[in-house]
Amino acid sequence: MLMIPEFELETVFNTLYKHICNSLILPAGLSQESFVSNIQRFFRKLYQEHLAGLCVIDIHRNTLTKYTSRWTNIRSTQTCFVCLRRAPQIRMKCEHCICENCSINLGQQSDDMRHYSLQSCPLCKKKVHVKLRIHPSTAGIGILCVDGGGVRGVIPTTILEILEDRIGLPLPIQDHFQMAYGISAGLCRQISMSVRDINFTSRGHYSIRYFSQRVEAIAMYTGL
Repeated sequence: MLMIPEFELETVFNTLYKHICNSLILPAGLSQESFVSNIQRFFRKLYQEHLAGLCVIDIHRNTLTKYTSRWTNIRSTQTCFVCLRRAPQIRMKCEHCICENCSINLGQQSDDMRHYSLQSCPLCKKKVHVKLRIHPSTAGIGILCVDGGGVRGVIPTTILEILEDRIGLPLPIQDHFQMAYGISAGLCRQISMSVRDINFTSRGHYSIRYFSQRVEAIAMYTGL
């Protein structure tokens, strides 16, 4: 069993944070010593909450909630204000921007383990309804390009169905790609996969049948 060493709270603060606090330019009337003392007191309070059983994420969420009113008019596209460590990648309806890591930590994971969602902004608490699909850090960039060809568009559809079946994972084939391109019937294929979230494995030949029905309808309408 891996044992994580426990360090003295004062040692951690003095080693990692005290010099940063001392380097800040403070407003007039606030002494450096008083400022550092207040930060250290708050640091100790958070540590006691952690010892009492609260996880770090819950402590951080509670701290953000205490200052909800202050975040209303403070925004940045350069820094994630949730962690103050990373550049933001996600912009929400409230115009606050947060990084992907904070979205994962503060969001809710879906049952299929592939998606995360945020129902409210971690800063201002406004409703945002953000959905995020996480790309594994060890995976490369997958690009899917499907050619057109009218009625022949059923061919790449069949190939994708076979490919999904051969992979054998509980994921729709489109989740293996981060970018998708299509021409003519291939574009229709991409739209049906992305917008309608068609899954070959769970819906069988639904996609091929749907494609064939559309081709027949167009042929009858045009008299071909």
